[in-house]
Amino acid sequence: MSGTDGSLRNNVNGKKTLEMFELIINFRKNTDLTVSEICQQVGIGVSTYYDWMRDHSELSDGIKEADKTRMERIRDLSKQLAFKRLEGHEIEEEKIEYERKMVKVVEGGEEKIVSRPEIKSKTVTKRKVYCSDGFLQYMLNNTDPENFKNVNHIDHTTKGKEVTGKIVDLGKLSDEALDELERAAEGNED
Repeated sequence: MSGTDGSLRNNVNGKKTLEMFELIINFRKNTDLTVSEICQQVGIGVSTYYDWMRDHSELSDGIKEADKTRMERIRDLSKQLAFKRLEGHEIEEEKIEYERKMVKVVEGGEEKIVSRPEIKSKTVTKRKVYCSDGFLQYMLNNTDPENFKNVNHIDHTTKGKEVTGKIVDLGKLSDEALDELERAAEGNED
């Protein structure tokens, strides 16, 4: 598909390929559209998209850069949201009570009495909302993984000590050997 000057300026389905690549990259970089939705916007099939990604480094490299930019934007927005949620934000909750009122109306030249809802009372309550523990843990684990490791992945059985020695299949030990091992373990408890 390259032109004589090495650029991608040949037409594909009547459109300039380079312009389509730029359009695809911009959609990927600046929107939250899926690959399928981008393909619909550009007017190509999903299989064509993946063929182009495989065959044209101009597109695949551009998509990689667009994805980096997109992820930076998502991280920045996530951090902004995290700070807002950490600080808490005020929300207003509205409770409206209605009552039915009988009203005269004219429909088709004929006067009728109909029931219509009217506001009886309206209560506005303000309260402060904070982030959940799960959200906070997720943000810390994913924005600063060196300092905030997921405790679900820490081996608590060694009390922070390095495991040394060989691994023994306890199912193959005799009852006497298991008793001896249990006594040794009881003597080493801190």
